[in-house]
Amino acid sequence: MRYLLLLLFICSSISFYAQTVAFRADCNAKDVVVGNPFKVSFVLENADVRNISFPNFDKDGFSVMQGPMNESRYMNVNGKASYTESYVFLLAPKKTGKYSLGPAKVVTTKGKTFSTKSIEINSVAASGKNSADPKDNLPAGISGKVIFRMVPSTMEAVPGEQVMIDMKVYTQLDLASIGMTLEPKSKQVDLFPTNFSDQATSVDVINGRQYASKTIYRFTFTAGSPGTIDINPAKIEFIEAYGSSPFGRPANYSLFSNPLSIEVKEFKNQPATFSGAVGKYNLFCSVDKTGINSDDFLKVIVSVSGVGELKKITEVPLLFGKKGGKPFNLFPPKIEENIEEGPEGKSGIKDFVYTLEPKSIGDFELRPTLTYFDTDLRRFVTVDTVIPVRVIQGKKILGKDASIADSDLDSKNTKLSFGPIAEKAYWKRSGSPFFGSILFWILAFLPILLFIALASSKLYLQKRYEAMMKHNALTKAHRDLNEHMKNAQSFLSAGDAPAFYQAISEAFKNFLGKKLKIPKSEISKELLAEKLEGLLDEDKIRSLTRILKICELSVFAGQDNKQAMQLVFDESNELFIIFSKTFS
Repeated sequence: MRYLLLLLFICSSISFYAQTVAFRADCNAKDVVVGNPFKVSFVLENADVRNISFPNFDKDGFSVMQGPMNESRYMNVNGKASYTESYVFLLAPKKTGKYSLGPAKVVTTKGKTFSTKSIEINSVAASGKNSADPKDNLPAGISGKVIFRMVPSTMEAVPGEQVMIDMKVYTQLDLASIGMTLEPKSKQVDLFPTNFSDQATSVDVINGRQYASKTIYRFTFTAGSPGTIDINPAKIEFIEAYGSSPFGRPANYSLFSNPLSIEVKEFKNQPATFSGAVGKYNLFCSVDKTGINSDDFLKVIVSVSGVGELKKITEVPLLFGKKGGKPFNLFPPKIEENIEEGPEGKSGIKDFVYTLEPKSIGDFELRPTLTYFDTDLRRFVTVDTVIPVRVIQGKKILGKDASIADSDLDSKNTKLSFGPIAEKAYWKRSGSPFFGSILFWILAFLPILLFIALASSKLYLQKRYEAMMKHNALTKAHRDLNEHMKNAQSFLSAGDAPAFYQAISEAFKNFLGKKLKIPKSEISKELLAEKLEGLLDEDKIRSLTRILKICELSVFAGQDNKQAMQLVFDESNELFIIFSKTFS
């Protein structure tokens, strides 16, 4: 038993640590105004750093405004642990032009070396031109500093294509709140909101002016027959944080987006094998066996997965070899599907379970084939896979496949020979019967006893493991909290509002998520407020909700409001002191 426990512990440890190690570079901008900041993060997943080297920023054409700032994150979802270590820089291009930021390299404590990919940045000259829409009806001091646009995934769709429309806000101001008061509508299609949240702030350049941008809502629709789809403007209301209104009181403003007209065009050069599938798909195929006799049936499962209108895929053609033909009788498939609505629209997997009856013997190539219109490549793509299948002669006599010679069939088919069959059968009792003996019962109950021992050992180890992880998580939660607040203070000093608010938000969500045992993917200010009822005063819960709302909606570009950031930082520190005492 002692060795069994040790084996189970080793297996659980391997499962815990066998996470995918990756090293990547994240950047929040593609275009930047010369001299303006943008953020680059070098992120190492599920490994510890022995040595790390960063690009030569000065040689690559960038000034380092701040960094490196270290951030760490630990997650444990359903017993699966993962952690990341990030090194964040605030950079600014020195001159206009197209630049390539070289790769970073890291050596882990296990001696593995990883490199990031290069990052392409386009630096443009600053412009004093106002980007405002003449119809925005905003005051002179605000006009052009906040822009609201509907950004579609494509302006030219094809029938059956899922089109996404992002509601994007571009701002050079700190915004305390943003709310949509009028949703986009169309007479030609129905627009559906998608589950879209926690979108990171990025940097965009409009008419030579740099903005912080964020997608606050996303709508989708499926294009129908060819024609024009007109979408009416949407409307938002926003509040400038600590605005310039009299007595410093925040003012409420409204802003309309642009209208949209999206063309749906007919397919060009449509292949004969195209069955109407539009999106991005993968094709997988499996068979229950690759060799059967003429009396058997062959079960084939063809799986289509990806993003798009899977319901429109009603079948996947099964072709046979280069010569074609139909060496099998094909029965209608049983269809199983699992389709979900997500940020990228509808996606999932659809299985076609076919039953095939052989019509001839020989070697065949089973080739499921799917032709679809790829919405990224904007062209038709055909994917297929080939599985060899052999049919030999059974009791049912079938014709031979013309592509295989008689001599080949004789050598490939299984030959069975039988001796003479006895006319009588004789039975005799030899020794004590095994059935019902002590050895029989020991062998019968041995698997059950082993199963109970394994289950008990696994349960014991699981409880020990959970207790250990809980203790480590509580300790790490306080360390991560301090690290996030240090980063927030650094971002505050640098005047980087997006990074500051992101650090504050991460500090609250990371700390409270671990303390309240809420998975990262489910954390929201509403759920946190609900979980904290009875643990904290209502005033403190309201303060937390208000800060998280500011963090979600506040964005930053050319200007900053350090007074507002300092107030949020001070209030967050006070709340964390209370949280630390409450959850100590």
